[in-house]
Amino acid sequence: MASPQTTEQPPPHIDPTQAPIAFGNLALPKLLVELQDDDLFTRQKALTALCDLLHDPERAYEAIFSECLEILKVLLQDEDSLIRVKTTEVLYVLASHSMGRDAFLNFDIVGPLANLLDDPEIACRKNVHRALNRIAEFPLGAVFMVNKGLVPKLVPKISIEEENIRALVLSTLSCCLSVNALPALESDVIQVLRDQLSHSSPIIRKEAASALMAISVPTVGKIKVCEENLLPILVKLLSDDDQEVVANAAGTIMNTAVITKVLSH
Repeated sequence: MASPQTTEQPPPHIDPTQAPIAFGNLALPKLLVELQDDDLFTRQKALTALCDLLHDPERAYEAIFSECLEILKVLLQDEDSLIRVKTTEVLYVLASHSMGRDAFLNFDIVGPLANLLDDPEIACRKNVHRALNRIAEFPLGAVFMVNKGLVPKLVPKISIEEENIRALVLSTLSCCLSVNALPALESDVIQVLRDQLSHSSPIIRKEAASALMAISVPTVGKIKVCEENLLPILVKLLSDDDQEVVANAAGTIMNTAVITKVLSH
């Protein structure tokens, strides 16, 4: 009788990246080892499986309290573009959990992520901005990002990034401006936002007007809005087809109009 023939290759309908998930409670420890493997394909497979695994809050919690985040910080510097793309995707998934947002601050993930703002891969930059936006929506996260000096790095990206990424940058800036508008004002953000108010995309116009609404809360911001003659542009936006654009423009006008002067005795 002929001896049976076996192969190490999985059937064609089986996704090999999903295999580690079948290990149950041992899946994460197994993946952490593979993430540090010298073989590139092994690291890529592990990242893909980890990304799926961490959608489960329990597994995200387990990852946060292991050495996972420190390993991911190292992988952000990997020479392989796919590794960087998948690592930033994993971090975005973690940032979607409340415990993950806390971990971003405790393990200082923001700094290493910011180092990829100029990454040549669009997918990588998009994941970076998606993750940063999730962190900025968390009040302590916005404060952390401002204190880290991230705002002056974000302002120049508004004019040069892809449209979908640009909207994320503007949204993140809005959150940071609500904490402290001064770093952005010192980076000439008013001029940058002025150009976005006439953008063809309603999402861009909405986010730009939202950022201006945050700027117009402190007195220095109100004065800048007036000095740069933005009020006529904002009044024009009151007739915009997008109601969110209209609301943000109206909010900026309202904030700017409320200026309390200090009276001398």
